Amino acid sequence: MKYKNIKKALYFILKIGKFWFFVSLFTNVFLGIIPAIALFITKELVNSIARIIANPNLTFTIPIILLLLQLVVALTSTIVQNIQNYIDKKFEIKLDYQLQFKVLQKSASVPLVCFDNHKFYNHLARIEGSGSNFLTPFKSMLQIIKTFITFISMLVFLFSIHWSLVLFSLIVAIPMFIVHARFGSRRFWLLYNLTPESREATYVSGLLKVRETAKEVRAFRLQDYLLNRWSEKFQISNKANLALAKKEHISYITLDGVAALFYGGAAMIIIWLIQKTKIQIGEFVVIGEAVHTTQNSINNIAIELANIYENSLYIDDYYNFIESEIEDNSFEKNLLLPSNLVKGIKLENVSFSYPNNNNEIIKDVTFNIKPGEKIAIVGENGSGKTTLIKCLTGLYSPTRGRILYDDIDIKYVKPEQLSDKITIIFQDFTKYNFTAQENIGISSPVNMNDRNQIENASKLAEAHDFICNLNKGYETMLGRILGDGVDLSGGQWQKIAISRAIFKDSEILILDEPSAALDPITEINIFKKFNEISKDKTTIFISHRMASTRLADRILVLDKGAVVEAGTHEELMSLNRLYANMYTKQTEWHNDDFSKKTEEVLV
Repeated sequence: MKYKNIKKALYFILKIGKFWFFVSLFTNVFLGIIPAIALFITKELVNSIARIIANPNLTFTIPIILLLLQLVVALTSTIVQNIQNYIDKKFEIKLDYQLQFKVLQKSASVPLVCFDNHKFYNHLARIEGSGSNFLTPFKSMLQIIKTFITFISMLVFLFSIHWSLVLFSLIVAIPMFIVHARFGSRRFWLLYNLTPESREATYVSGLLKVRETAKEVRAFRLQDYLLNRWSEKFQISNKANLALAKKEHISYITLDGVAALFYGGAAMIIIWLIQKTKIQIGEFVVIGEAVHTTQNSINNIAIELANIYENSLYIDDYYNFIESEIEDNSFEKNLLLPSNLVKGIKLENVSFSYPNNNNEIIKDVTFNIKPGEKIAIVGENGSGKTTLIKCLTGLYSPTRGRILYDDIDIKYVKPEQLSDKITIIFQDFTKYNFTAQENIGISSPVNMNDRNQIENASKLAEAHDFICNLNKGYETMLGRILGDGVDLSGGQWQKIAISRAIFKDSEILILDEPSAALDPITEINIFKKFNEISKDKTTIFISHRMASTRLADRILVLDKGAVVEAGTHEELMSLNRLYANMYTKQTEWHNDDFSKKTEEVLV
C-alpha cells in the first residue's frame, strides 16, 4: 500500500480542516470511553439492586443516582454523536468542493490531446465525487482511536475477571482483518476494470435524457436499441458486483460463525467461573456484554483498517490524476512574444500524430505567414486542416518539427501568451447556455460588461438585429438547458460565434469553417466583412466553399496531411491540379445567377 499519498491527503485535510480533525479526535476519544462508563454503571446498578433485594432496609438512593447517571451518559453520547455527524457532513461538503476544484483545474490545464484518449476519460470518471473516499481513511483512523479506547477498557475489565476471556476475544481479529482487506482491494479493482462499461452505460443513458439527441432518437426510433445497449453494459457491471458481493457475504457469514463459536467458548468460561469463583451478579450480567463489545471492537477495527487500505487505493488514483505529468515540463515556458509580430509565423517540417498511434495526421508541413497576410487553407475532409490549426495555435504539440512566432518556438512560450495573441472560431464552436451578451463577451471575460463593444462586434457580424428582437435583447438566455431561454438557428449561432471572435480583437484571427451553416452568399459576405475587420491582422481561414478563398492573399492546399499546392487563386487554377479540380466541381453545382452574385460580393 502506498502511504505517501495518505500522508499528502492528511496534510491536505489538516490544511483545510484543522477544526474538523481536532474536534473529531476529541469526540471520538470521548465516545470511546462511554461504553466502559456505561458498563461500569450497569454493573453497579445491578449490584445495588441485588443488595436491596437481599436487604429491604436499604434505600433506593444509589440506584436512582446510577439511573440518572445512565440517562446523562446516554443523552450526552447521543448529543456528541449528532454534533459529530453534522461536523462530518459540513467538512465533507467543503472537502468535496476542494477536490472537485482541483480535478476541474487539472482537466482545464491538460493538453488538448488528452481529450482524444479514452484512458483519460476513464481516469476522470473514476475520481468523480472523491470526497467520501478521501475522507473515509481519516474517519476510519479516528474511529479506530475511539474503538481502541473501548477495546482496551473492555480488555482491562475482562482481564480482571480471567485472562482466558481476553484470549477468546482477541483471536478472532486476524481472519476478520484479512477478509475485509481482501474484499476492499477487490472492490477497488472491480471498479477500475469496469470503468469503460460504466462510462458507456452513462453515455448511452445521456443520449436518452438530453435535449440535443432527443429529436434524432425519436426520428430514427432508437429507443429500443439504446435501451438494450444501456441494459447490456449496466448488467455487465451489475453481475460482476453481485458476484463479488456473494463471495463477500459468504465470507462474512463464515466469520460470524467463527465469532459465535468463540463467543460460545467465552460463555463456557463464564459458567466455569461462576462455579469456581465468587462473582457478583453485576459482574455476571456485564461479562457477556463485555465479551460481545470486545469482539465487536475487534471486528470494527478490522473493518476500519480494511477501509483505510481500500480507500488508500482511491486516494492513489486521485493523486495519480492530479499529479500526472502529461505536459512536457522539460522546457521552461518563459519566453515572451512581441506585442506585434514583425517576422510572422513559420512552420518547419511540422508533423503530428496522436499518442500511441504511428499514423501521422500532419506530415512535414513547411510554410511561412507574413504579418497581416490573409491565408486560406483548403482540402478535402480528413486532409488535416483542423489538426494543422490546432498545432499552429499550440493546442496540439507537434511530434516533429517547429512552429515559430517571430523566430520563437512556441513550446517555450506560456500558453496564455499565445492565447492572448490568437482568436479562433472552430467549426464545432461552443454554444453556451448563457445570455447573448455573455455568449459574445466570453472571449474576453475581463471586458464582458462592455456593452458598447459587444454591440459593435455583433453589428459587424450581422447579429445585432436578431438579438434586439429577442424578448430580453442581450440579456436573453440562449438555449433551454439552464433557464427559460430561446433556441437560435444554426446560422444565428454562427453569427454569435463570429461576434465573439470580433469582440476579442486579437492580432491573429483564425476561422475554421465557422460559417458552414450559412448560405453561400451570406458566408462570402461574412468573409468579406472579416477581410475589412482584419485589415491589419494576420488571418487564416478554412472554408469548404472555394469561392471565399479568392479573398485570401495566398491559398494552401492540404492533401493527406501534406501541403501539396500553394499560391493565389489564379496561380492554382493555372496549375490545373487538386485545387482547380475542387473549385471547378463546386462551381458546377451552382447556377449562373449564384456565380454573378458571388462576383458582385467579391468585387
